Amino acid sequence: MTASAGVPFLDLSRSHAPIKAAFLEKVSALVDSNAFINGPDVAAFENSFAAYCGTADSVGLASGLDALRLALSPSSSRVARWSSRPSRSSRRSRP
Repeated sequence: MTASAGVPFLDLSRSHAPIKAAFLEKVSALVDSNAFINGPDVAAFENSFAAYCGTADSVGLASGLDALRLALSPSSSRVARWSSRPSRSSRRSRP
C-alpha cells in the first residue's frame, strides 16, 4: 500500500530553522572531539538533568531498553528501597 500523494509529510523546517546553526555547531564540535561516550557533554547533560529532576545524580543510558533493564534489575530494587527510606532526621524516635 502506498501513501496518498495528496497528504504531505510533516515539514519541520520552520521549527528547526531557529536552532539549526547552533545544533550543527554542537554536532560538529562533538564529532571533532570524538567523545561520543562518557565525554564532557554527557557529564554536563547528566548533571543538568539531575538538577532538573531535583536529584543528586542521573545516569545517561544508550536506549530505553537499557533503562528498563536497569530499572528492573535486582540491584536497582535495592537502591530504590534504600533511597525511598525516610532520612534519619525525619524518623520519629521510638519511646
